[in-house]
Amino acid sequence: MDDLLIDLKIDIFQRAKLFIDDMGLFAPFGSKLKNGEIKAVVIMDEKEDILKILEMLKRNFSEEIPNKGVQAGAIAYDITVSLEDGRKTDALCLLLSVDGVNWSEDHHPYHIVNEECVWGIEP
Repeated sequence: MDDLLIDLKIDIFQRAKLFIDDMGLFAPFGSKLKNGEIKAVVIMDEKEDILKILEMLKRNFSEEIPNKGVQAGAIAYDITVSLEDGRKTDALCLLLSVDGVNWSEDHHPYHIVNEECVWGIEP
């Protein structure tokens, strides 16, 4: 299962990079692990605010993980974080759950160089 969770995280980062390279940012999106396959989860509703979309994605996973054979869900959204030196940077917030109830949360800074996403803190 650990290798599959790593694959799920890789999928999130690859898709986020495509969105960032194309648009400079990204709307919340998710991926799910079902029967060993990774499937995209996107809620296309431009009228909804980010918090509502995040809640819809979480609700989707909380229903699918125990009842529909989904082994894990991941959600990504764009945030700004403060660094220890006082600077602010863009980051991907990654939520991950294997039960649809408890979510781990990690922040992954990125910056843009020549219109391309580079993971990590800008020097």
